[in-house]
Amino acid sequence: MLSKLKIEGIIKVESGLHIGDSGEFAAIGAVDSPVIKDPLTNLPIIPGSSLKGKIRTLLAKTYNNDSIGSKEAINNDDPRIKRLFGATPKDENEPIIIGRLIFRDSILSNAKELEQLGAENYTE
Repeated sequence: MLSKLKIEGIIKVESGLHIGDSGEFAAIGAVDSPVIKDPLTNLPIIPGSSLKGKIRTLLAKTYNNDSIGSKEAINNDDPRIKRLFGATPKDENEPIIIGRLIFRDSILSNAKELEQLGAENYTE
């Protein structure tokens, strides 16, 4: 039987957080790595891909025996990590393992509260 499980949470930022956008051109004196923002609200967001990468890295540190960042570590993930995040085969005879997780962007939840406090900018 197949089922879906939704996991939700709140990320409390206690220090500066910067997930930069790739600026193709930056003039002298300009900000060369702007913060990623929602195009509709212009509020900062944490992309789902950033959350996915961080969680995968933490799981790899916990469950993989190889050193993180080595070429061997990429192909020798623990089966639990491969099952969740997917994997490409080492050779043509092995099947592709399809990832089972979906990560969504995280939005700022207290924007109205910050606005009431007089915040004009949501980044440092």
